[in-house]
Amino acid sequence: MKENMKDKIYNYIEKIPECTSHEIAENLAINEIKVVEILEELSEEYRITQHVCPLGNVKDPDCSCFYCVI
Repeated sequence: MKENMKDKIYNYIEKIPECTSHEIAENLAINEIKVVEILEELSEEYRITQHVCPLGNVKDPDCSCFYCVI
Protein backbone atom coordinates (compact mmCIF):
# COMPACT_ATOMS: atom_id res chain seq x y z
CA MET A 1 0.00 0.00 0.00
CA LYS A 2 1.31 3.43 -0.94
CA GLU A 3 2.00 5.76 1.96
CA ASN A 4 0.05 9.04 1.78
CA MET A 5 1.51 12.42 2.79
CA LYS A 6 -0.13 12.41 6.23
CA ASP A 7 1.30 8.96 6.99
CA LYS A 8 4.74 10.01 5.74
CA ILE A 9 4.74 13.02 8.03
CA TYR A 10 3.44 11.02 11.00
CA ASN A 11 6.06 8.30 10.44
CA TYR A 12 8.81 10.93 10.17
CA ILE A 13 7.77 12.47 13.50
CA GLU A 14 7.64 9.00 15.06
CA LYS A 15 11.20 8.27 13.90
CA ILE A 16 12.58 11.74 14.66
CA PRO A 17 10.77 13.25 17.65
CA GLU A 18 11.12 16.95 18.47
CA CYS A 19 11.36 17.79 14.76
CA THR A 20 10.17 21.03 13.17
CA SER A 21 7.99 21.76 10.15
CA HIS A 22 11.14 23.07 8.44
CA GLU A 23 12.91 19.72 8.94
CA ILE A 24 9.93 17.69 7.81
CA ALA A 25 9.41 19.75 4.66
CA GLU A 26 13.08 19.66 3.73
CA ASN A 27 13.67 15.96 4.42
CA LEU A 28 10.45 14.73 2.82
CA ALA A 29 10.55 17.25 -0.06
CA ILE A 30 7.03 18.52 0.68
CA ASN A 31 5.93 22.15 0.49
CA GLU A 32 6.14 23.58 4.01
CA ILE A 33 2.66 25.11 3.88
CA LYS A 34 1.25 21.64 3.12
CA VAL A 35 3.32 20.21 6.00
CA VAL A 36 1.88 22.79 8.41
CA GLU A 37 -1.66 21.98 7.23
CA ILE A 38 -1.10 18.27 7.83
CA LEU A 39 0.53 18.92 11.21
CA GLU A 40 -2.61 20.81 12.21
CA GLU A 41 -4.78 17.86 11.11
CA LEU A 42 -2.62 15.37 13.01
CA SER A 43 -2.81 17.60 16.08
CA GLU A 44 -6.60 17.86 15.84
CA GLU A 45 -6.75 14.05 15.59
CA TYR A 46 -4.66 13.82 18.80
CA ARG A 47 -1.94 11.86 16.99
CA ILE A 48 0.85 14.36 17.63
CA THR A 49 1.69 16.99 20.20
CA GLN A 50 3.48 20.29 19.81
CA HIS A 51 6.12 21.65 22.17
CA VAL A 52 6.82 25.36 21.98
CA CYS A 53 10.25 26.81 22.73
CA PRO A 54 11.26 30.45 22.35
CA LEU A 55 12.88 31.55 19.11
CA GLY A 56 16.64 31.46 19.49
CA ASN A 57 16.53 28.03 21.17
CA VAL A 58 19.55 25.74 20.82
CA LYS A 59 18.01 23.04 18.61
CA ASP A 60 16.61 25.33 15.88
CA PRO A 61 16.94 29.06 16.60
CA ASP A 62 14.61 29.96 13.69
CA CYS A 63 11.72 27.76 14.81
CA SER A 64 9.67 27.63 17.99
CA CYS A 65 7.42 24.57 17.35
CA PHE A 66 8.60 21.00 17.82
CA TYR A 67 6.46 17.93 17.18
CA CYS A 68 6.22 14.48 18.81
CA VAL A 69 3.90 11.50 18.47
CA ILE A 70 1.47 11.08 21.36
